Amino acid sequence: MKHTEIHEKNEQFKKRLTEENKKQFAKIESYIQFGNTFKNPMELETKLNGFLHELIEAQKDGETVNEYVNNQPKEFAINFLSKLKNRPQELLKTVGVYLYVVFLINFALNRFSIDIVDLITLTVQTAVFWGIMKKLLQWDVFSEMDTLLRLLAGGALAGIAFALVGILRDQIEFLTWTIEIPFAIFAGIVFVVALGVTILMFVYKNESKVDWLVAMVLLWGSLIIGTLNYL
Repeated sequence: MKHTEIHEKNEQFKKRLTEENKKQFAKIESYIQFGNTFKNPMELETKLNGFLHELIEAQKDGETVNEYVNNQPKEFAINFLSKLKNRPQELLKTVGVYLYVVFLINFALNRFSIDIVDLITLTVQTAVFWGIMKKLLQWDVFSEMDTLLRLLAGGALAGIAFALVGILRDQIEFLTWTIEIPFAIFAGIVFVVALGVTILMFVYKNESKVDWLVAMVLLWGSLIIGTLNYL
C-alpha cells in the first residue's frame, strides 16, 4: 500500500472520531508530526493507522482519546516517536531538495557563480532555524505558556542560532570556493530534471497532486524565467 493511500485511510478514520476526540487526537498527532524530522513517513502513517483503529474501537466503549492514553497524551506521543526508526536518508533527501531549490533560484536570477562555502553556511543556518522552529512548535502543542512569551522565546533562540553561524562564517571568510556554471549546462540540468519530474508525475498519478504541482511550477517556472532573463 502506498503512503498516500494509508494517509487517505487515516483521514477517513479521523472523521469517525467524535469532535472532542478529534481535538485530543489532533494534539497528539501534531506533536508527533513536528518530531518526525528523521523518521520514515510511511512507517509513521502505518503506525498512526493502527493507533486510529484502536481509538475507534475504544470510542465504541465510551472511552475518549485522553482516557485511552491514560491522560498522558504528551508522554504517549514521546513514546510513539521513540518506537519509529531513525532514517538518515530522510535528512539527506530534505537537504537535497533544499539545495536544488537554491540551485533553481540562482538559475532564475542568472547567478551562474556559486560560492560553495557560502552555500554550506546558508544551508546550516536554514537547518538550524528550521530545527529550532519545529522543536518550538512541538513544545507549543502541550505548553501552557502565554502565546507572546512563546513567540519571544522562539524568536530569540532562532536569532541567536542564526547569529552564531553567521559569526562562524565571518571567522572563516578567507575560505572561498566559487564555481562557474555556463548557462547551457545550467539550463540543461534544469530541463532534464523538469522533464523527469513531469514523466514521474504521470507514472505516479495516485501520489499527492499538490506536491507534483508545486514541483512542476518551481521547475518549469525557473527554467522559463531564467531563460528569459538570460535572453
